Amino acid sequence: MTTRILLVEDEADVRETLVAALDIVGIHVTSAVDADGALEVLDAESEEEPFDLVVSDVQLPGMDGIDLAGEIHARQPALPILLLTAYDAGPILERSLAAGVYSIVSKPTSPETLARTIERARRRPCVLVVDDQESCASTMAACLEQAGMHAITTTSGPGALALLDETEIDVCVVDLVMPGMDGVETWRHARSLHPDLAVVGITGHDVSTLVSGLREMGAVECLRKPVLPITLVRTIAKARRALDS
Repeated sequence: MTTRILLVEDEADVRETLVAALDIVGIHVTSAVDADGALEVLDAESEEEPFDLVVSDVQLPGMDGIDLAGEIHARQPALPILLLTAYDAGPILERSLAAGVYSIVSKPTSPETLARTIERARRRPCVLVVDDQESCASTMAACLEQAGMHAITTTSGPGALALLDETEIDVCVVDLVMPGMDGVETWRHARSLHPDLAVVGITGHDVSTLVSGLREMGAVECLRKPVLPITLVRTIAKARRALDS
């Protein structure tokens, strides 16, 4: 089935290039030049042919892409949204996530990279938090949900592997020190089954060997407990941006 997206881009040359390039890889693009036009298109979309995703530039005439994302999220909370920006994403990260944005893509980007990100976001993946202390896992998941990221939890390595087989997950936040299967072993098994999975390690212990082992296997970051909510959110956003870079 063809992926259908709404592209919101006011620069004609960029818009036309992306429409043509994405069409080649089987992504059907409907375009708009500003937020008002995008909302009109979404209001007119049919139930038979709904959009799978919205891609919008941040800098738009009138309402910017982040406010547009917020409007779309309020109307269709399940519709994934990607933002494009030629500037540092850091200053707009929190505001973008709160507006329901899945990820921010840096401009310029290749059509192939954008297509991979579109297909990943279309599947609506969530973040998996693995911590043997249920209260810690629940607190981190609540922080992520508040920041606009869907998160699920488990308290063990085997539980994580089971969820990875059942649920679309793109980032795993895993405690390094757990009874039975520790974080590194969990990651090793998970990565063998799901090679595209990104991992963020967390620990409240001095376990330099485990930290080194996780980093050698490609962990995005290893964070020390207690983890500040904004640090966790920024790290997961970094992991998502790195998945298709």
